[in-house]
Amino acid sequence: MPRVFKDFPPTEEFFQPSQTVTVAADDQETVQLTGKGDEPLGFTRIFVEADGAEADILLDAEPSAGGFTFFEDIQAGAIQNLFRHRQLQAPLVMDESRNLDITNQNTDSSNSHEVTVELQALPQAILDRRIEAVREQYGQRIVPVFLYVTGAVPPGTTQRKDLLSYRTQTELLRFVTEVDGGESNNDTTCDVRLPRRTPIRDKTRATVLQQFESGELPAPIEINTRKEAVLVADNTDRGSAARYTFLGECYSLPGGPVVG
Repeated sequence: MPRVFKDFPPTEEFFQPSQTVTVAADDQETVQLTGKGDEPLGFTRIFVEADGAEADILLDAEPSAGGFTFFEDIQAGAIQNLFRHRQLQAPLVMDESRNLDITNQNTDSSNSHEVTVELQALPQAILDRRIEAVREQYGQRIVPVFLYVTGAVPPGTTQRKDLLSYRTQTELLRFVTEVDGGESNNDTTCDVRLPRRTPIRDKTRATVLQQFESGELPAPIEINTRKEAVLVADNTDRGSAARYTFLGECYSLPGGPVVG
């Protein structure tokens, strides 16, 4: 059963925990974002703003006090594009004992960069209503999961990497890709391959943004432990390597991870 939710109105009441850090060249800094008082932290968007090139900043996100990693080594531009026009269809919730730790790595070897990370978080009453609305629709709690992979593919070569989804059953609803060079880089394409088919083929950064900027995949793609997903990145540029990121919005099927 596809996990396609109604789009909740963006004008709903929310608050925005944020933190700004200066990250030295070839260094990293971690920010911790919290809920209100002793309330759980439930959010639907992550915003990142950095001076300098978006590809210079890589981000990891995980709950404080332990737990599985949401994503790691993701280019800032991928996060910006995933959340530029759309919020998560179900909130990502951490209980009262956990906050969100986001580590910002500066890969620029010459300059420091100022990075701001901000969440669009829901007050307790609205968060409870949102969780209940999803539960009523599907008879259970549906948990957001990020499907991701990042790497650097040498010039004129192709690289295969497993897409990481906590080795649990998920459905991919939408995704973005990011490549060094931004809009000017159309030399790197990405495929998503499953054992018997290739549902996403030859996508450049530009075509992904054109296709998915305002909506999701025509039909969710199920990815689980029996259908391992592989990202194939092809760099046709003969002169330079390309760092790439694939970041997808997924939802766990029964038995998936729960954070609170």
